[in-house]
Amino acid sequence: MSDNRNRNSGEQPLPDRAPSSAPAVSSGSPWRRRIIIAALVTVLGTVACMAMREGMTETVYPEPGSSKYFYIQDYSGVWSEDAEKYIFNEAVRLNQATTAQVVVMSVPGTGSETLEGYSLRTANTLGIGSKEKNNGILILFTTDFPHVRMEVGMGLEGTIPDARAGRILDDYAVDAKNNRRWNEAAMNTFTAVAEAVYKDSGKETPESLHFVRDIPEGQQGSTFGDMKLPEGRAVTADEDFPTRLLNGFCGFLGLMMLFLPFYLVYRFFRNLFAGGGSYSGSDTVSGSSYRHSRRSGYSSRSSSSGSSHHGGGGGFRGGGASR
Repeated sequence: MSDNRNRNSGEQPLPDRAPSSAPAVSSGSPWRRRIIIAALVTVLGTVACMAMREGMTETVYPEPGSSKYFYIQDYSGVWSEDAEKYIFNEAVRLNQATTAQVVVMSVPGTGSETLEGYSLRTANTLGIGSKEKNNGILILFTTDFPHVRMEVGMGLEGTIPDARAGRILDDYAVDAKNNRRWNEAAMNTFTAVAEAVYKDSGKETPESLHFVRDIPEGQQGSTFGDMKLPEGRAVTADEDFPTRLLNGFCGFLGLMMLFLPFYLVYRFFRNLFAGGGSYSGSDTVSGSSYRHSRRSGYSSRSSSSGSSHHGGGGGFRGGGASR
């Protein structure tokens, strides 16, 4: 009956649901905002990195052949002559008995380089130890902010593995250097290392090698181990604006790569606890690395002709410990 009325009146039956005439939401606008935000962050980050580099100076390293005494190099002027003579004489005796070389060095700081990176480069540059045995050790103290690093050559990693290097520093260097008892820290750390090398090589430890306590401090200055680091220049001294801009951008990328793992861990746990399903590793960046090169002011001159002691060309790969 009702169907007949609809047909007679010319009306069409209403559909069950009217089709939606609302326009589709464009997916372009959120991405445009993201791109704009990313561009702003990149520009601001690049400018910030450029500003930070303007106030930085080159990281300077000890020059090979700068000291004829080699085994004791005091660039901070913190060791007394008695302490330096003890270390030098015992280092010479150790080298003659075992061919191993132990160098004790102080520097004010490591500039923009990490303690580990600075120590590894210095040890390899000086070539501590023999080329055949790689039996060298560098004991490096930084004095502006007291730290110590023992860099162990490849040939002595069995004698002084990382754990033992850490124990030696804990026992003989940490408390002394924290209280700026530099003579005690250097002499006793060297003595512990020399004892380990003598024992491992089957050689008798000389009676002259001994641990000391309550060593007088404050007797530094004008000693034969005192050295002077090369002068550091501003890292931007020879750079034009495009180079500074490029280096600032590279610095920004380096910071992003540094924080990327933390962001990925945050995303993982957020998805995990939010019930967002399985985590996809598609956001990860593999094989990416940032290498920031900088002029260091390092000179590659060989040992000076007047040097009576020098490195034999031993190699290092990062074994040791830092405190």
